[in-house]
Amino acid sequence: MLKKKVIVDCDGGTDDAVSLVPVYKGANSSLISLESILVKAADFKYHGNDGFGDVLQEEVNIISVVCLGPLTNIALAIKIYPEILDSVKDFYVMGGNSMGLGNTTSQAEFNFYADPESVHMFLQSNTKPLWIFPWETCLKTYIPMDWREEISLKAGSQEKMKLITEIEDGAYKNKDKREYYCPCDAFCAAAVVNSSVIKRYEECHMDVELHGIKTPAEIRYHGHDGFGDVFVDGVNTYKLEKEHAVIGIRKIITDNPDQVSVVCLGPLTNVALAVKIYPEILEFVKEFFIMGGNSTGQGNTTAQAEFNFYADPESVHILFQSNLKPLWLFPWETCLKSTVTMDWRENKLGKLKENKKIELITKIEDGIYKNKIKREIYRPCDAFCVAALINPKIITHFQNCHADIELHGVKTRGFVAIDHLRNNIPNINLVSDLDFEEFKSLMLDSFQE
Repeated sequence: MLKKKVIVDCDGGTDDAVSLVPVYKGANSSLISLESILVKAADFKYHGNDGFGDVLQEEVNIISVVCLGPLTNIALAIKIYPEILDSVKDFYVMGGNSMGLGNTTSQAEFNFYADPESVHMFLQSNTKPLWIFPWETCLKTYIPMDWREEISLKAGSQEKMKLITEIEDGAYKNKDKREYYCPCDAFCAAAVVNSSVIKRYEECHMDVELHGIKTPAEIRYHGHDGFGDVFVDGVNTYKLEKEHAVIGIRKIITDNPDQVSVVCLGPLTNVALAVKIYPEILEFVKEFFIMGGNSTGQGNTTAQAEFNFYADPESVHILFQSNLKPLWLFPWETCLKSTVTMDWRENKLGKLKENKKIELITKIEDGIYKNKIKREIYRPCDAFCVAALINPKIITHFQNCHADIELHGVKTRGFVAIDHLRNNIPNINLVSDLDFEEFKSLMLDSFQE
């Protein structure tokens, strides 16, 4: 049988163990040599510089990536190193469903349910053949448990079979006795080894439901381009950094220990990825200033959720649970207390003479607000957060408390849960009041040319 080069990304499930047997049967060696781990801790690169053993830099279109668990690692790899898609041959994925039948919720299969954002990212980015083995296909198995037990007896003392049997006995001992053997991940892995295992397939487009309500992509308050759609010329991207933001965040923080304040004015995706991949940055960062979330359950995207936190609540959870440094949170309700009038914005700030910065901001804001109800109050939420970083006197009241975020509620996903009972160690400084006169003074000074 033709030898293949394969990357297997799996979780710790029983069927994963079964699937590894045919994949590694007769393998000459691992893709990654043992010598690569015999290095100093500072140079520790067990999985290579690219997380794929650096094999993709040398050999193109020969690696099949087999995904037998949540797609978190694969999605991260593509997000940070998008060039790997040029080198991969194909993907084999066990996960999801094809007819809405679930095994974790009524409608969701475990691997895709565990991290649906990674599935969405992968499905939208991938350019290579992708074979998906959904839950319903696995349920079509007609392999009887009697056959499974029979091959176990025939194998006798063979180490691999003893290990698999012991694992499966432990996994299934407290569950209803099954008539059919259904090692889902093994079905997927077997098809990699022997493509004739696949009897029928259909080419189609697929995506994954992320929220059950509406997705962040549907929310276009600032227009499709974030600038009120007032510009018709193409975007000039020549100044964009070539390296991913996650890598840049890590480099800046570690090169300047205890000096860098990280200001977060959008979804926390990049910051959470940086913390997850390079947790050491939490030792070197100075503090976080974050505009997002809510403090009393008032939302602007859903009834209970603010946009930045609603767009990626998992990233908020990661940062809140991991962070070790001061974190200043500016929630939606604090921004709603603004006393800055639109009259001041238009006739005081807006009338600064021959000011290109003001002209640009005015053009964008006119595009954003032209089809909306005329407002009396000016409320640039992100600017409140940045202003407080520059001039801490703008913060007139805050509360040191513990917060987390709702991840699964159908009506409350993205809702910030404050521990009012104070049962947990505080992890945020919740800003509740601002000096808007100080803010106006700072704005005038900042925009004056």
